[in-house]
Amino acid sequence: GCRVALNPPPAASGAMIGFALALLEKHVESGGQADAVTLARIMERTNTARASHGTALEALVGEAVIAEHFEALRGHPPASRGTTHISVIDAQGNAAAVTITNGEGNGHVVEGCGFMLNNMLGEEDLNPDGFHLWPENRRLSTMMAPTLIREGDGTLTALGSGGSNRIRTAVFQVIVNLLERGLPLADAVRAARLHAERCGTLSLEDGPWEEVLPPAEKSALLDAFPQAHRWPDINLFFGGVHAVRRAPRGTLEAAGDPRRGGVGVIL
Repeated sequence: GCRVALNPPPAASGAMIGFALALLEKHVESGGQADAVTLARIMERTNTARASHGTALEALVGEAVIAEHFEALRGHPPASRGTTHISVIDAQGNAAAVTITNGEGNGHVVEGCGFMLNNMLGEEDLNPDGFHLWPENRRLSTMMAPTLIREGDGTLTALGSGGSNRIRTAVFQVIVNLLERGLPLADAVRAARLHAERCGTLSLEDGPWEEVLPPAEKSALLDAFPQAHRWPDINLFFGGVHAVRRAPRGTLEAAGDPRRGGVGVIL
């Protein structure tokens, strides 16, 4: 640890900085990250604590006050919307690919059940007939695509993605990059992507193409789709494929998609 000397009362600054640092310390010790959203939440809690205690600045850095506001901070999930994918392979070759989604979410957890209702009836790909027209007693479809691949030599891959209707094209392209183009896992995930909408619009990332297509193929693509929407770099629009791979001799690869803050870890 370290010692931090701050401006003491009657200055409010030192107590407020100390309060914020104490909250962050407890957050990190509990496994959280010092990301921008967390810092903003801590600033909100600092404002609330100051308003509650007024000029009683010493109380801000008291254990009871810090514990109270830490519990409030923990009540803020990183996000209430979106899709999350996790891929795992262990040393024995067991594999799991798991995708969960809240869609846009409705902001309320079902009492006693621990999950949030999503908005899948608003997804055009899943409910093409529109609102209020879903047939009774029929399970809803999904675009989630947790995927396992076992190659002829025993290589095992687990992958999946978030990204609404871009999930299918993201997973498809990573599979092609692995099996057809022979790319290492991290390159297969990072390589530039395409997405074709039902209306005929093609979107593509302008880079990094050199890992997937030679310049002539990119030129041919742009000639075939002159109205394509071009994104200057990789973008979360094209999904976030998080994948792991195990070679026959046990060598492991893990790749989190940088488009959506993915992380790959080998333990």
